Amino acid sequence: MKRLIALALLAAPASAAAHLGGVPTTAWFTAPRGVGHVVGDALTFAWTDFDDLADTQDTVIDFFFTQQMPPTYRMGAQPPGLEGTAIVKGIVEQDPTNQHVWDVSEVPPGSYFLFSIAYDPPFEMVAFAKGVVTVAREGDPVHPAVIFTEPDGDTDISRASYTMRWEAFDPDGTGKIRIEGTQAGDGTDLQVIAEGLDPAAGAFTWDTTEVARGEWLLRITLEDERGLSHTAWAQFFLRVADPLPGTGGSGGSGGTGGSDGTGGAGDGGAGGAGGSGGDAGGEGGSGGTGGSSGRSTGGGRNDDGDDGGCASASGGASLLGLLAATAWGRRRRLGYGGTKPCAASTGERRSSSTKARASAAQGPGGIAAR
Repeated sequence: MKRLIALALLAAPASAAAHLGGVPTTAWFTAPRGVGHVVGDALTFAWTDFDDLADTQDTVIDFFFTQQMPPTYRMGAQPPGLEGTAIVKGIVEQDPTNQHVWDVSEVPPGSYFLFSIAYDPPFEMVAFAKGVVTVAREGDPVHPAVIFTEPDGDTDISRASYTMRWEAFDPDGTGKIRIEGTQAGDGTDLQVIAEGLDPAAGAFTWDTTEVARGEWLLRITLEDERGLSHTAWAQFFLRVADPLPGTGGSGGSGGTGGSDGTGGAGDGGAGGAGGSGGDAGGEGGSGGTGGSSGRSTGGGRNDDGDDGGCASASGGASLLGLLAATAWGRRRRLGYGGTKPCAASTGERRSSSTKARASAAQGPGGIAAR
């Protein structure tokens, strides 16, 4: 492992190797976060970087504001269509202050994103704040603002559905949310996922069972009845994948034998239905329990310890046993004797006392006594 780290550092550019693990500098915002930050004169924003861990003055950071957030992009790549107005430039990474007061007195009313570009040759690392600044002075219209909070970069995978979440600032109280998605990296070919949503709901669950597999870029827009709107892209991709395979359901339970007399017929029960994505149902349930006394026609044993029936552990075999038991009962009513038929018989082990009682109950030739 140490050798691999050393090789990685040797392969990295000199300025990048100055940082821990050869990771290029990124200025991550710690403020602002969320929406509803309405300012008219100044705003203090803050960030974190490597500070004094950087042993070179080569790395500098610029900060910008913009109303147009670019489509979702990967860290280290230049976002398509990135544009903005500079707030401050050339902040040296070794400066530990890590905050700046932004004078917004000349900034037009509106809701703005902040982003940083850290120049760590040969890298240019772009990072957006996870918050929106709304500029408005007395008499100015207060613009709405919205951002995604999920996807958030933590297991953003949908296998059947995905709940996206947002924070919205709707000062007019008339706004509606529209959510769109695309698989095009430049943000074109957008498809409407949902619209007319209440900004206060904060979440929407997207059914992705019929959605194309792969990475999706999500865009959210909040527009009110004044015609003012604000649009933001998710800062992380959502991956739509196939559902996980399911498992079969559990088998049904067996029937219960009757009491005092002829036992009820056992029924193994039907196998459970296959789970979501599963290939087969579960196994059948167990056989029924024999009657408490007398001759049992169901599965299980009677009070004398006899094997009263032959209900199988599977639903299909139990049904055969039930049909056979029914036929045997019919033969008894017609006056025929003989041994009860059995599907999947386990054998009958009668005690001598039981056989004696059975002989007394029958006439000559095995004809049942009436």
